[in-house]
Amino acid sequence: MKKLITTILIVLPLFIIGQEQKKNFCDCEELTMKGKTGKAAYLKKKPFSGICLKKNEKDIVLEQRSYFNAQLTGETKIFNPTGQLIELITFSHNLKNGQYKLYNEKGLLIIEGKFQNNLKQGEWKFYSDSTGELEKSVLYERGNEKNSR
Repeated sequence: MKKLITTILIVLPLFIIGQEQKKNFCDCEELTMKGKTGKAAYLKKKPFSGICLKKNEKDIVLEQRSYFNAQLTGETKIFNPTGQLIELITFSHNLKNGQYKLYNEKGLLIIEGKFQNNLKQGEWKFYSDSTGELEKSVLYERGNEKNSR
């Protein structure tokens, strides 16, 4: 009985790992944009699900976008020519939904907030470009500024 349980405990995780979907990667230039808004991503005439990368001539990633069923879903990351993250945008069904962060050339966070259906929502924080210290905080409701501190 112990051997059976031990075998199951060893084999089951390997089976589960083998069943996980492999991530699809492609060059963003390979995608064809279709649909009413021109934002539906297709690869070889099929809706694309996976991550596309845009690289420069030095093979440094400049942009990383996540798609599910042809729509931007998940994090999109924009990098400078040296590969440093400068912008992070979260999407759901081609709309900005979720976390947003903007960094300066020094890597300091200068803006952070959240989007809901492409509109600023909740507290947005703005930091000093030189020191990274909080300069002001603005509260948004459905894209409209409610107050700032």
